[in-house]
Amino acid sequence: MSKLIRCFLELFGVFKEPLDPVEWCFTLEKEKEHSYNVHITGFIESPWRLCAQHSSENGPLPTRIRFKEHSDIMLVGTVKEMGDLKEEFDYTFQANTHYYTTSVHFVQKVMVFSPPVMLQGRVIYMAYTNREYADPKILEFQLEIHEG
Repeated sequence: MSKLIRCFLELFGVFKEPLDPVEWCFTLEKEKEHSYNVHITGFIESPWRLCAQHSSENGPLPTRIRFKEHSDIMLVGTVKEMGDLKEEFDYTFQANTHYYTTSVHFVQKVMVFSPPVMLQGRVIYMAYTNREYADPKILEFQLEIHEG
């Protein structure tokens, strides 16, 4: 019965699920002793777009990956972004936008001084189509790093 009521409310716009057209995957790869790569992959539903890390100042919210400071973890370099980057002038924002349409892969190298340790962070992102914009999202994540 509750599904029927929910469908009715959605049909008349009373209740709407928040849009989240991006599914995230977080993994850890050991590179060598005390050195790891954090892999963050976003899978984007069509026809949605996910903003790149570097975008026009007037464009949609760029994707940001932030790591919580920890005395036993050191970030090495910056977050690398890989995928089929697209660029287009967006008339809504009146700016060139940089985005991904199917997936994007981020990698951050870290040094761990005293495992085991919990690496914590967040992904701040925004997805949009030609007609609609999802509210910006903040997704918290954590990965336990063990030696071995």
